[in-house]
Amino acid sequence: MFIENNKELSIPEVAKVLEVDNTYAYRLVRDERLAPVSVNPYKVTFGEVKHFIDERLPTGFKSIYQAF
Repeated sequence: MFIENNKELSIPEVAKVLEVDNTYAYRLVRDERLAPVSVNPYKVTFGEVKHFIDERLPTGFKSIYQAF
């Protein structure tokens, strides 16, 4: 399944992609580590989430998201 970078994800969807708790995903937005495209409700683009993941990987590694 291909997900476009501009697809807007809810916080529970972001948490699922990152495999973290919803509260941690909300904290990432509050701490400005993820930039939301809308605030009520919070929505984050898939591209922003992918960028967040890629910034934390060692050099030479690439993230690949696979939907189940």
